[in-house]
Amino acid sequence: MTAAIIWAAIGMALIIGEILAAGTFFLIFFGAAAFVVAALLWAGLLDTIAWQVITFSVTGVLLTLVLRRKVKTSLGPSEGFSNDRSLTLSVDVEAGASALADYQGSQWTVVNTTQQRLTKGSTVTIDRAEGVKLFLK
Repeated sequence: MTAAIIWAAIGMALIIGEILAAGTFFLIFFGAAAFVVAALLWAGLLDTIAWQVITFSVTGVLLTLVLRRKVKTSLGPSEGFSNDRSLTLSVDVEAGASALADYQGSQWTVVNTTQQRLTKGSTVTIDRAEGVKLFLK
């Protein structure tokens, strides 16, 4: 197995980790950096492991600093989204816990910010949205 394939596999693992982490927006940039290293290796522009690690680190940090805020903003709620909307829960959500619930035709991570259990079928208020999470009150 060549180093380029290993770096591509690392990139894929980081991007999958980002998908599973649901909205941290750090791993995706380091996944892209791993793909950059794989491409540079394939093109014959990198040789030693030291340069591979340096390229990966610098590229990952730069991509994060330059693109993270833009990506989070573009993937956040649209301008038409407003807080204080109501949501009828499709699942129970324990106090301080999170769960997946349906809202506007898609699944969202809902976070119970109250001190009481929210039960399936109850109507709650959305306090705010951050990325793909709805915070309920």
